[in-house]
Amino acid sequence: MAFSEPALQIKPEDIPAPPQSAMRVIHACNDATVDSGKLTDIITTDPVLTAELLRVVNSAFFAMSQDINSVQQAITIIGQHALRNLVMCLSVRDVLRHHHNECSIDTATSMDNMLRLAVCARVLAEEAGADPQECFTAGILQQLPVLVLFLNGHDKAPAWQEYHTSDPDQRHDLEQNNFGMTHEQIGASIAYNWQLPEKLAMSMAFYHSMKTGQPTTELPALCRILLGASWMASTFTHHDKRHILVHCKQTLNDVFAIDEQRCIELLEGIADGLDDYALSLGMRVRKQISFEQVMREANAKLAEENLSYQELVWKLEQTLQERDRLAEELQRDLDQAREIQRSLLPKRIDDFPIKAINIPAKQVSGDFYDFFTLSNGNIRFNIADVSGKGMNAALLMAKTSSLFRCVGKTETDLGKLLSMINREICETSVKGKFVTLIAGEFNPQTRQLSLINAGHQPALVINNKGEFREISASSPPLGITATTEFNSMQLNLAKHHLYLYTDGLTEYHHGKIISSAVLAQTFHDYARLPSNQRLQSIFNRLKIDSQTLKDDLTLMVIE
Repeated sequence: MAFSEPALQIKPEDIPAPPQSAMRVIHACNDATVDSGKLTDIITTDPVLTAELLRVVNSAFFAMSQDINSVQQAITIIGQHALRNLVMCLSVRDVLRHHHNECSIDTATSMDNMLRLAVCARVLAEEAGADPQECFTAGILQQLPVLVLFLNGHDKAPAWQEYHTSDPDQRHDLEQNNFGMTHEQIGASIAYNWQLPEKLAMSMAFYHSMKTGQPTTELPALCRILLGASWMASTFTHHDKRHILVHCKQTLNDVFAIDEQRCIELLEGIADGLDDYALSLGMRVRKQISFEQVMREANAKLAEENLSYQELVWKLEQTLQERDRLAEELQRDLDQAREIQRSLLPKRIDDFPIKAINIPAKQVSGDFYDFFTLSNGNIRFNIADVSGKGMNAALLMAKTSSLFRCVGKTETDLGKLLSMINREICETSVKGKFVTLIAGEFNPQTRQLSLINAGHQPALVINNKGEFREISASSPPLGITATTEFNSMQLNLAKHHLYLYTDGLTEYHHGKIISSAVLAQTFHDYARLPSNQRLQSIFNRLKIDSQTLKDDLTLMVIE
């Protein structure tokens, strides 16, 4: 099938282009109606291309038995297919040379990588019975997408060293994380813009997306060869030689049924072949690491990893001791935090009209309550629940409780008090944290009560007959919107009890919500008991156990 335009578009100006004469040769070679005479005319219009073509044809790249003196003779002997591949290799070489300084990556290393992959592809093609020259060309082409990635991500140049020393799977992830696109997506765009033949286009678009362990039988042969060649080439550059050798051997065995011994034999010849191919293409490669050095590094890594049993036991014992020490320190800190938090709760007063109890689900609680007497004899009180559990909730609890007690002793208007606390929480608390709260002011002489429910559980007002009324939230929780206004409601508690609680009470029973009617009946059943005994009796009735609580629980009663 024809290779279609890729869904991900790269702007034409982002794709490096070979010389116009080279593109004309590549396209002409793909046209069955173009003969060697026409190709000769196209090539000879570019003296540089003509000289390069004759030089490479007479090099070890083709190993001709006689000197080739004319372009037409070269085309006749090597054929249009080989000519196209050769021109593409020269074009990629020139593009890389021209653009590498623009993306600030190591030019020499990149050229070495390109040639190494191409040589590995050629060696593997000979093993697999494929066209060595076409596979060599496909290997050369794979460096183009890397160039485009770094050309369009100038700030990613520091990632080059990690990219260069990673394996094919890791490179795929690094490309996605650093550039938001992958090697094969760029390759597909290059193949489309350069109008490459379908085989080469497929190899650029798909081979790099295959990861270790994925099936490769559906991939075209050229893609499979490049997949194996990429692991072979990485054995010379990866920072962990033992890791890369294991995966390289496994890949060649899975894809080509090449056993471990033959894999080593193929790898041993790679470094030696680079110099000849580099000279043929007019390139320079630095002194290459030998496969013997690769094996030495892999064995050293293996020796490093194979620590003696005694060393492992010693390290484990040291780690466990350190863990226990840190756990003890953490427990001491949590115990201190719990003591500090408990100290923020009001002291119990026997003849006081308000009684409450708090049971944290963890060492510290996100629930809190407070009450204190104003100078006019009225009692300010609150009950609240911070979103979440643990230390974060406990810290916000401490802050909100302190603000309520401090500011609440001077600010006479209950609604303005909550507005001030709300603005402070909105400005300084962690995003996403909020506080549901019921606040009120109670006159023990007149039994008159002002109450505000800010996103909290409904309060229950119960008379002596057990009839109850719910007071639901009239405003959102604190910490949601800084401009929220809080308006209080008025009621009289003569012959009534007011019960306030957090959701740890209603959701306690095996994750099932207890209805307000059940709670009201439970509260009424113990109404004749003194308030302290009443709270404990309610907990006993509901079979609440502090060891199995999943959420903090607080219960308050106002007589």
